[in-house]
Amino acid sequence: MSAGDTDWLSLPAKKKRRKRKASVEAAKKLPHEHKRARAMVKSLSGNSRMWLCDGEYVYFRPTRVVNGEKVTVANPTTLERHRRFISEGQYTYVETQDDVEIYKVAESSPFARKGMFLGELSDSDVRRQAMLNACKRDWIAYTDCLEEMSSRLKGRYDTGMAARVYNDYLQYIDILIGMRGGPVAAERAAGLAGVRKRRGVGSGKLILLPAGMAS
Repeated sequence: MSAGDTDWLSLPAKKKRRKRKASVEAAKKLPHEHKRARAMVKSLSGNSRMWLCDGEYVYFRPTRVVNGEKVTVANPTTLERHRRFISEGQYTYVETQDDVEIYKVAESSPFARKGMFLGELSDSDVRRQAMLNACKRDWIAYTDCLEEMSSRLKGRYDTGMAARVYNDYLQYIDILIGMRGGPVAAERAAGLAGVRKRRGVGSGKLILLPAGMAS
């Protein structure tokens, strides 16, 4: 969301003043200084989310200090995928803050997405964005919304309940998409499968409702 026109906030100045040059240019700021990055990193404080992406940066916490010693907590599959994505040039290392590694996503990566920071959105807003992006056929953003929804539910309920709630949400989103004349379930499934296959986290097989939990 852009800051918008804020001229209405300015009072008439008695005299012109020289603009002070910002001490840190926007392009030079570290990822952690952005609100969205703080929201994403905060989500990593639990045990269930070790790898997160906001479309511009990846946040990865492979280790944790336990009794004064650094212990690997990321599972082997996540580590293998992460290293493969780096070797493919999908994102590059920026810095480490505390125990969170931060990477910049390449514009050509299937993870690249701008303008929507899921870590800041409420549950209902995530569902609404899933519907809107499906109607726009923005399959990367649509996939990210479903995976965000799935991840939140996994951290909130046991596996069986999380799957039931997830499928209820999918059916609700399906109704909203239909009301807007958006793509049918088969087209959405193809878009979702295509993104997940490009990211190396799915076979490309089409999964229609009820879809179960996203991995």
